[in-house]
Amino acid sequence: MEVASGPPRERYRCLREKVLALVRGYNEILSQLTPQERRLFSERLVFLDRKIGPGLSKLTWNAKAQLDVYLKETKRHCADASKLVSAFHGNKALLAKSCRQVHTSRLARAAPHPPRMQVLTAAPPLLPPDRELAPRLAA
Repeated sequence: MEVASGPPRERYRCLREKVLALVRGYNEILSQLTPQERRLFSERLVFLDRKIGPGLSKLTWNAKAQLDVYLKETKRHCADASKLVSAFHGNKALLAKSCRQVHTSRLARAAPHPPRMQVLTAAPPLLPPDRELAPRLAA
């Protein structure tokens, strides 16, 4: 990712393309986030702003080596943040799908009624007929 050497016009054109790619990456991250998600990712965005900040104010744009390092590092940090946001959105979609599945599924399944027991109409006697309990209980 070196800035092209050669005529100044070509060098500045390449530099402009690389800076625009960096800006597009940063803006893409911001455009993917809702205001609530921006609050969630605020720490990461502040970190990214701190990495990009020197290029906005005090970077010497004529120092080729310093410029290459700056562009390489900021592009890497933007790519990391973009991966993090993409993973967040993927996991959010997966969670929403799981919630929809839970919402539509039954929590308990009713088992079919067990077959009814047949009631016996004539039960066999437990005691022989000559030994009834009633006379014993009366005494």
